[in-house]
Amino acid sequence: MPRTIHSLLFLLLIIAQAVAANTRNTPAQEPERVVPIVNTHIAQRSISRNGLSAIFKMRLHQWRDGTPVTVFVLEDGNPLHKRFCKEILNVFPHQLRRVWNKLVFSGSGQAPIILNDIAEMQARVSETPGAIGYLKAGDVNFFGRSDDSVSFDFREIGLNGSWRVIPNLQLAVQLVYRDAGKTDDLGVRVDYGLADYSFYSTESTLLGIRGGRVPTPFGFYNDTRDVASTRPGILLPQSIYFDVNRNFALSADGGYVYGEHRTDYGDFSLHAGVVNPRVTDPDLKNVIVGPFPGELEGDTSFVTRFNYEWQSGVVRLAISYADFNINYQPEGGNVNLLPGSLKFNPLVFSAQYNAENWSLTAEYALRRAKFFDFGPIRPNGMVRPTS
Repeated sequence: MPRTIHSLLFLLLIIAQAVAANTRNTPAQEPERVVPIVNTHIAQRSISRNGLSAIFKMRLHQWRDGTPVTVFVLEDGNPLHKRFCKEILNVFPHQLRRVWNKLVFSGSGQAPIILNDIAEMQARVSETPGAIGYLKAGDVNFFGRSDDSVSFDFREIGLNGSWRVIPNLQLAVQLVYRDAGKTDDLGVRVDYGLADYSFYSTESTLLGIRGGRVPTPFGFYNDTRDVASTRPGILLPQSIYFDVNRNFALSADGGYVYGEHRTDYGDFSLHAGVVNPRVTDPDLKNVIVGPFPGELEGDTSFVTRFNYEWQSGVVRLAISYADFNINYQPEGGNVNLLPGSLKFNPLVFSAQYNAENWSLTAEYALRRAKFFDFGPIRPNGMVRPTS
């Protein structure tokens, strides 16, 4: 019996040593990175480490387009705040606090807004124009809060159909139910409903008109963004194809003329339309006028896109331009904006090469926005162009 016990103890010692060795040889799992986050409608897509440091030290007060910066942080003792200070800003929390206190007590600046937890951080940054904060990379959610398991907080159901009434006339409609958190809670709506009539058609040329609620021809993907096979991924690049303002981006009420011409040198197409943009997205008003009460209304706008394709799409090139106009009517309040308007002019250059098993796509956007007649709170003028 003693020999059996000794053998068993020896075996357990070997197992314990093996487990210990395996533990020593297995690298520790790295914690999730801490990343800065910004409100989705900040057009600026990059910032240097020095610029980020200046923002959190409350020395940089505007983004490049002129939007005021609102800084959110967590408590000094919060572990995430400590990591952000050390890993991103390269300072200790008490050093950052000393900078803020100097600004506040000298009357030369303000401290950032302190929040209680990451849930409040997500909510406040998403709903505040010009806001910046930070989260762990795994806590960054696109449409709203969710955990790491399956979430049903984003729901989208669509139904579409078309009917060719006569050879030259087609009707089409798409209904959609969509719930994407605070960015879209409008329920059922008509995504598009249009009549398409081709009044001239030959082997080389096609001319036609479209009217109704028409998908906006913009970039390579906007007018077919709901067709999975036409997209490069689950989400399109958000610098060009906005999902948080999907109704505004997807379609507009109005009419287009279009033409296609096929030659030995390639195929050419042109769309040009007069439309009234949809301004029902909950987040759109927040982007334009912030917390001020009132209503937005679309005004007469223009959209055009020119396409070229070589060898049936081996090479594709496109230029898209729009002149969107939106009016604002204030409602109540002692301090408010005046009735004003916004002009938004995006210009997009698109290029694509398609091989047998792969594609290479590049799109570049230039955007300008200009405010008119909002009063002294938001003076007239051009917001700095962004790309």
